[in-house]
Amino acid sequence: MFNLYKEKAFLDNEPMVSEYVYRDIFNTQYNLSFFHPKKDKCDLCHRYDSDLVEKTEYDIHQENKNLSNSEKAADKARAHAEKDFHVCAFDMEQVLHVPHSNVGQLYYLRKLNVYNCSVYSLGNKNGTCFVWSEADGKRGACEIGTAMYQYLRSLPKHINHVVLYSDTCAGQNRNRFFVSMLKYVVATEHIQIIEQKFMEKGHSHMEVDSMHATIERKKKYSTVSIPRDFYMLMRMARSSNPYTVIPLEFSDFLDLKTLQKNELSNTRSDASGQKVSWLKIKAICVKKGEEDFYIKYRLDGEYVAVTQPSTRQSAKSKKSPKLTQLYEKPLEITKEKKKDLLAMCKSGIIPREYHTFYQDLPCSAKQATAQVLDEEEEEGEEV
Repeated sequence: MFNLYKEKAFLDNEPMVSEYVYRDIFNTQYNLSFFHPKKDKCDLCHRYDSDLVEKTEYDIHQENKNLSNSEKAADKARAHAEKDFHVCAFDMEQVLHVPHSNVGQLYYLRKLNVYNCSVYSLGNKNGTCFVWSEADGKRGACEIGTAMYQYLRSLPKHINHVVLYSDTCAGQNRNRFFVSMLKYVVATEHIQIIEQKFMEKGHSHMEVDSMHATIERKKKYSTVSIPRDFYMLMRMARSSNPYTVIPLEFSDFLDLKTLQKNELSNTRSDASGQKVSWLKIKAICVKKGEEDFYIKYRLDGEYVAVTQPSTRQSAKSKKSPKLTQLYEKPLEITKEKKKDLLAMCKSGIIPREYHTFYQDLPCSAKQATAQVLDEEEEEGEEV
């Protein structure tokens, strides 16, 4: 809150008090207190409370948390002051399910998964939702990277420096496939520099989470029969400055794994010969006209280059590799899930006019447990 106060005072060009004075006024002149969450507590903080973590490790963890928050606040203030500087936070919403209603029987039946990758601009407070179903794609690095690729391409031409904030999920956005997408964007679009900064694990609350909370409130008393209903629900979730909703189909997703093989020859060691520890990276930077990308393990540290082997072809004459399609056809859902969905159409839980939509979903005889394992592999630890 003090950082937000400083940011507001800076934007309004008003004098500001010290943190000590701010804290004293807040604690003595207002009848307010902080709510302590009952769940989603950081596992490291929980282990420290149980005397399972050394104080040194805990102090470093808290320092990194405060550093990421202050870094984001500084970038947010800069986005307000500089027109060519853009800052946004992105994250996946928890899995949505179709159909959604207050019918009790739904609890016992398999439903179609719907995924939403939300992007929130910290400068102008615009929100964008990239939405697809499990029949169109999974929720791995290629899918998240495709959504962010479309978002970066849509930014105005006057923006040349972009900063992305995200959580530390290695299977989705902290990996070499996502970096290859960022390098492709600076090579083919107007953006000169892209930085991706990661929040501290367990403390990755960002402004984009407000989008998810708003959508969840709207969903609570709404009926959703097919994925398309979620598009309208998301657009109507915020009355002023509505969210932009971009549906994605299987043909939209890009094969970033093939792109990475063509774009990045070296992802294992930096310029000093040290092994790249992807799970510890706190920031990544790519620049137009440079083959290398840069990493750092502390937000207040210096970037270190991850050099790419030189080739005979010069950087100017080198052509950017072509993006290829990830899926040639819609993905299959399990036979058991399709059976439940059609049963809901037959019973009237899903309006019968949507029977054709669910009937046309491809399915396989693969067991549901196998599908779960596939998704877990896609979300792997370190890529």
